[in-house]
Amino acid sequence: MPEAIGQEQEPYRHKWLILFTTSLALFMLLLDATVVNISVPSFIGELHATLPQAEWVLNAYTLTFAALLISFGRLGDMYGHRRMFILGMSIFGFGSLMCGLAPTIETLIAFRVIQASGSAFMLPATLSITTVSFPPEQRGRALGVWGAVSGVALGVGPALGGFLTQYDWRYIFFINLPVVLFAIPLTVLVIGVRKPTQRHRVDLIGVVLTVACLTAFNYAMIGGRPRGGGIPSSSTSWWPPPSCWRSSSGGRAEPPNHSCGSICSETPPSPSATSPLRCFCSPCSGCSS
Repeated sequence: MPEAIGQEQEPYRHKWLILFTTSLALFMLLLDATVVNISVPSFIGELHATLPQAEWVLNAYTLTFAALLISFGRLGDMYGHRRMFILGMSIFGFGSLMCGLAPTIETLIAFRVIQASGSAFMLPATLSITTVSFPPEQRGRALGVWGAVSGVALGVGPALGGFLTQYDWRYIFFINLPVVLFAIPLTVLVIGVRKPTQRHRVDLIGVVLTVACLTAFNYAMIGGRPRGGGIPSSSTSWWPPPSCWRSSSGGRAEPPNHSCGSICSETPPSPSATSPLRCFCSPCSGCSS
């Protein structure tokens, strides 16, 4: 394997080429969050899908991406962001290929989940790699470019999707393949291997809780309204009942303190914690004492 350009002894060498590589991957993964929107009528007809099924082609990507983002970012801290970046691009490329070949709507949804899993590996890696590849005085400029690329990708997605759908809706997935085949060798060449600065262990409880909570939250946001969910009629209907209120020194009932800081400052988190468990405490858990 050729020696990587950005080795540890020269951490800022070819930094702009590294930024180009990470920005290219960022553009690709965010593009796929919106590029499918315009092609919905096309694959509904070809795959004989219903509108709710077609909506899940879009939602499966968003839901999986949001649910796995924190946990997969943690894996990058443990095993190296370069390694996770390459793994994510490989998974994303495979998911894109299979989405383009999907014979049914069910398989298309399943492969969109795989595609989003690759995106969840890539996004935190692009940010971390960009950050460590630039000296502090240039880091703000690099992150500004990184952020601008994400905005452009989300805006270009529908237009590019409409253009490609004129020929075949499957092209919106196949277009990712040459980008992946170009970006993986480029990553091997220009992004150096960096060892983690400290050892981490796998926080299984934190990973399970994080994925479960983010999945439940995003599923409620995406699928709640068709099932009767929505904003409560009263803006205070979510507030804990008076029985959970604590008494002040003057005997007057006061609402519970919802400040996460008061809950999260009781004990220091474990260095390996994905999500400190005390942040999942009920805000009125101390009322029973």
